[in-house]
Amino acid sequence: MRNRAGLGRAVALLLLAVNAVLLVLIVFLPPEDHQALDLVWVLADFAGRFGVPVGLAARVIEFGANIVLFVPFGLLVPPALGWLRPWGLVGTVVLGAAVSTAIETIQLFIPGRVTSVLDVIANTLGTLCGVLLIALVQAWRREERERRRLAGMGRIAAERVRSGRGM
Repeated sequence: MRNRAGLGRAVALLLLAVNAVLLVLIVFLPPEDHQALDLVWVLADFAGRFGVPVGLAARVIEFGANIVLFVPFGLLVPPALGWLRPWGLVGTVVLGAAVSTAIETIQLFIPGRVTSVLDVIANTLGTLCGVLLIALVQAWRREERERRRLAGMGRIAAERVRSGRGM
């Protein structure tokens, strides 16, 4: 079991490193190199065909994209750093907010980049979504273990009754 946990942690660390590289590329690439921004406007224009103001649609899509951008961070930090207990999950959300704040601060000094408190909020929400997914999986696994334990107890009790030993 320990080897499996060690492998899981190593995989999480590797994926977290890949995620960090992608975040750095997104932060440091010049704005004109971002095809994602073009996609935001394509989707916003599409929403505009249905009466949604294009500017509002673009802001909502960008906010959602910033949430999605940090979901992997929330999913990968706890297993990579061994922060799977409740305080570690809370610490992951705080770390996500700190990383996002650092990114927005760095962008202050990059020509053509725009910083926004809304980006920090969206990134933090993304981290929280990732952490909540971990918490849900943990709760499901606990429930599954308890169900199996109780099923095992039921089998033992049934065998005792069948064998005449009673409970």
